[in-house]
Amino acid sequence: MSRELQVAIAAARAGAAELAAARRGDLRVDYKDARANLVTVADHRSQQAISDVIVPVSHAKTQALGVQAAVAHEVADKFC
Repeated sequence: MSRELQVAIAAARAGAAELAAARRGDLRVDYKDARANLVTVADHRSQQAISDVIVPVSHAKTQALGVQAAVAHEVADKFC
């Protein structure tokens, strides 16, 4: 199983756990951006849980790519 799939599954499970927990708790409804675009507290918590899993992995991957790019530029400068 690829790392990306593992992260996606972990994120989905984290989001689902928040939604499942909300069935027993806070069901307040807010408006996202317009009167017809409803969102619940559970939606916000689920989205945050998903982001909490994905963002650190994405950030680490971006940093690794940045290091690789810096090394590639350094090598190119030496030989070009």
